[in-house]
Amino acid sequence: MTPAEILLVVLIAIAAASSAVTYLLQRPEPSVQGETTDAEPLALLFDDGVLHHATTPAMRRFSLLPGAHLWDDLREELKDSFPDFPTFPGPGEHGSLTLQARTANDPQKIEISWWGSLCWVTCLNHQRRGSVGATQRACDASPHPIWQTDRDGAVIWRNNRYLILFEQMHGRNRNPMNACLKRQQPL
Repeated sequence: MTPAEILLVVLIAIAAASSAVTYLLQRPEPSVQGETTDAEPLALLFDDGVLHHATTPAMRRFSLLPGAHLWDDLREELKDSFPDFPTFPGPGEHGSLTLQARTANDPQKIEISWWGSLCWVTCLNHQRRGSVGATQRACDASPHPIWQTDRDGAVIWRNNRYLILFEQMHGRNRNPMNACLKRQQPL
């Protein structure tokens, strides 16, 4: 190889490396679905118990399609976090109701408003929190109770299934976060 050919190969290698570095530095980071807060709220509109309209984030979150799903389908999705979610859309001529989730999952509050046969369901304080939120949703979707205790045996974290098991064993009046699984001291 002549010195001119070697110089040409080196220049091509430098140009290729520069192009690759420039591309990698200017390329946007891939986003994880659900990592950011949706600008559009989670909202659904029911007419006589049939889903009539839903925002895109609501359709993604609940997997419900207008015209194809009923009030019962949304209730089934929410009943673990919102046990007081009504069996039927709003009673009476008009009114509203706000429900607090019994867990810290999203959405944390639901507002139900109705006027005649129309009923709006809006999820308040809705936010998606990246991998922590994905982990939380995966734990809450598990059919098995999951919990974490501190050194003293006090429950510091639990999923919805643990809460259901706790209520079956101890009733609804006790707070599961105050429950303590004390370790037995050897005799």
